[in-house]
Amino acid sequence: MNAKLVRLLFFVKLYTISYSFGYPQDSLYIEKGSVRKSSSKADSTNEKKVKSIIKNGMLEKDKKVEVELEFTPKEEKTTLEYFFNYLKDFLPSVIAAVGLGLTIPILRKKLTENHITTALNNIHNANAEVQKYNQTLIDKYLLLTYKDNKLTKEDFENITKDVSEGFTLSQNASSDVTTLMYFLKITFQETSRQYDLTKPIILSNRIYNLINDTLNLANFYSTQVVQIPISIKTEKKNLINDKIKKFVTHSDYLKYKHFNQGVIRDPRSAHFTLFYGMILNTGVPLIMRSAYQIFSHPNVIMHLLYAHSLYAAPILEKPSPLPFFGTNKTLLHLIGFTKQTSFNGERSDEYVKLVYSNINNIFHFIGSMPSEEIKEYSDSYINTSGFKLDVCTNFKKEAIETITIKFEKELLENLFTQNKKIIKKKLGSI
Repeated sequence: MNAKLVRLLFFVKLYTISYSFGYPQDSLYIEKGSVRKSSSKADSTNEKKVKSIIKNGMLEKDKKVEVELEFTPKEEKTTLEYFFNYLKDFLPSVIAAVGLGLTIPILRKKLTENHITTALNNIHNANAEVQKYNQTLIDKYLLLTYKDNKLTKEDFENITKDVSEGFTLSQNASSDVTTLMYFLKITFQETSRQYDLTKPIILSNRIYNLINDTLNLANFYSTQVVQIPISIKTEKKNLINDKIKKFVTHSDYLKYKHFNQGVIRDPRSAHFTLFYGMILNTGVPLIMRSAYQIFSHPNVIMHLLYAHSLYAAPILEKPSPLPFFGTNKTLLHLIGFTKQTSFNGERSDEYVKLVYSNINNIFHFIGSMPSEEIKEYSDSYINTSGFKLDVCTNFKKEAIETITIKFEKELLENLFTQNKKIIKKKLGSI
């Protein structure tokens, strides 16, 4: 640059410098003979002039150019402002995630409620259908309850067909109705199957009264308000043994915690106790045996004995090594009892006829059992009950694998009084 040139003044009116995020966009800088390129198209002409002057290295003596540089200071943003800028960018995503998190449980709850509502409606409709069908059977059997005809194999097959159809209709009904229809179906299926083995004399009035009483009880339940679950909570269930379930996939299933559907498979249930009470009213050992085999559990007999303030051993056992059948003892289950009164002139004696049966359908031994052998059996339910078989009378074989014996009613009442506390404890722990 020319040494004579003492001062070089440029006068160029620049546009105001603007900033975005702290960086200049429309500005012109001059640094020691060089020009930093501006991003503004409007300053392109002035930029070219300045470049030309610097390149030539000199100006005419009589011409002066003043350059006035105007800067706007860069504004520094605070930490809070940066935070809010980032928050503004992420806020829509956060709102969407929170909304989704809140919506899913609400949607799941709504779907569950709709499912339960649909199930309740189906139950009411099925109850009405079962009630209508049951009433047709009641009308069909009503006249037969007044007759003492001997039932045949064909009669039992027809009964089984009728009650089985009723059970099929009850699949979507309330669990109370389904359970009673199930008990009726299983009892007559087994009775029909075992009938040919003994061909017992069974009178029609006893059987058709049992059927109509059970159907009336089912109809009573069908007209009641279906129990609405107290909550919609579900629980996981597993049908696989605990030892191996960790090795098995897809073994869990969900059920409603407070919503019962299907058959109530519990020997302690009121349904089975009521049903078995009607079974005992028939006085038919084959029917008793068939019904008892639904659960093969002494609970129901103990309920009914307790209601009558009586005690008799619900299970009798006798040591009997039978390795071929994989057992070292034989068992007799108390499947029924009936109260009887005998008159001798002005004197009357009260007895209880106990019905014991071998409920094993494969291993039979009653047919070859002498009457004296019953005294070798003992009470396996309460070892110290005092129940002794050497005082029983009237040993008699009945139906399939079944015997009856008699005890004085007073004796069984005394045994109940002596063992009442133990009986209550055992019933509570079953």
